[in-house]
Amino acid sequence: MSRHDNTAPGRLRRAAFFVLPVLAFGLGSLLSTFYYWNHVREMKLDPLRRENDQLNQKIQNLQRQQSKTEAVFPYASIMEENFGASVKMPDKQLKTHLNSIIIRNREVHAPTRDELLKSLYGIGPQAVSFYDGFAFPYDQAVRYPTSKYVSNFVRDHQNVFDLIESLMLPKEDDIRFIVEAGSFVGSSANVWVKFARRHNATLLCIDTWEGDVNMWVLPQFKQPMSITYGRGHLYDNFIQNIIDGNSTDVVLPMAVSSLVGAKILWAQKFSPDVVYIDTAHEQGETLGELFAYWEILRPGGVLIGDDYDYFPAVKHDVDEFVAYKNLHLSFTKSGKTFAIKKPRSNS
Repeated sequence: MSRHDNTAPGRLRRAAFFVLPVLAFGLGSLLSTFYYWNHVREMKLDPLRRENDQLNQKIQNLQRQQSKTEAVFPYASIMEENFGASVKMPDKQLKTHLNSIIIRNREVHAPTRDELLKSLYGIGPQAVSFYDGFAFPYDQAVRYPTSKYVSNFVRDHQNVFDLIESLMLPKEDDIRFIVEAGSFVGSSANVWVKFARRHNATLLCIDTWEGDVNMWVLPQFKQPMSITYGRGHLYDNFIQNIIDGNSTDVVLPMAVSSLVGAKILWAQKFSPDVVYIDTAHEQGETLGELFAYWEILRPGGVLIGDDYDYFPAVKHDVDEFVAYKNLHLSFTKSGKTFAIKKPRSNS
C-alpha cells in the first residue's frame, strides 16, 4: 500500500501544503511592498498637505480679517466694491477694445505726452498743435486769470514737492506721469509745471470744468463761473491760463469727471506716478475717487490731496480710506496737504 494518498482529496491536501505557504509569502511580500510605497507616498504628500493646510488657514484668516474689516468699515467696504477705476461689466464695444491686440499686449505704464496726444485726442506729437489757434471766445469781462485765485496748493506747493520727493526714491521712482483731478482755472496746474519739468513729466488735468455745488451757489464764485445759457466758462479760462503761463508743453486737459477720467486711464493701461486730488470735497465722492485713483496709481507712487484741515468730508474720507487700507498718512509741514505712498506690494 502506497504511503501517499493518491486520491483526489489527498493530492489536493499535498498541493495545498506546498502552495499555501508560497501564496502566503507572496501575499505578505505584496502587502509589505504596498505598505512601503504607500508610506513613501505619504511621506512625499505630507509636505504638500501641510502646505495646503497652511494655505487654507491663511485664506480662512484673510476671510476672517476681511469680515472684521467690513464690519469695522462698512462704509469703506461698500465704496470699494462699487467704485474704482476698473470697468467691472464692460459693454460689448468696450470689451472689444480691452481684448484688442494693442491693449491686450500693452503693459501698464506711464504714458508719454505723445502717447496721450494720440490715444486721447487722436492728434500728432506736435507740442503746439493742441493749443494752436485757441482764442478766448468770450468778452474779457469773464476772464479769470490765475492771479485772482491763489489756492492752498499754490501757497504750499514747495512743501508738497519736497514731501513727494522724500517719499519716492530717486533711483527707483522715476516720475513721468502726473494726474491732477480737479484743476479749476489752472492755478495749481501752472505750479505743477515746475515740478513736472524737473522730472521731465507730463501733467494730465482732469476736470469737467462745470463747477461743484459751492461754485454754483456761493457768490464768490459767480465771476469765475460766469454762467450763461446754463453753462460756465471755467474751461476756457483754464486753457487761456495755461497758454499765458507758458505751460502748453507740459499740460494736457481732459474734460470729464474724475471717475470717468480714472476709468479711461485704466482702459488704456495708463498708470500715473503721482496723483493729486482736489475735486468736489464731498463725503462719498472723495472716498470713491481715492479708491479709483489708488487702483491705477502705480506701486511706489504717491497720492496727494489738499484741504484736509478745511473740509470735514475730506478728512473723514481720507481717514476712512487710510484706516481701511492700513496705510500711512503723511503731511506737509503746514498740515494742509496729505500724501499716501502706495506700497510696492500693490495693496
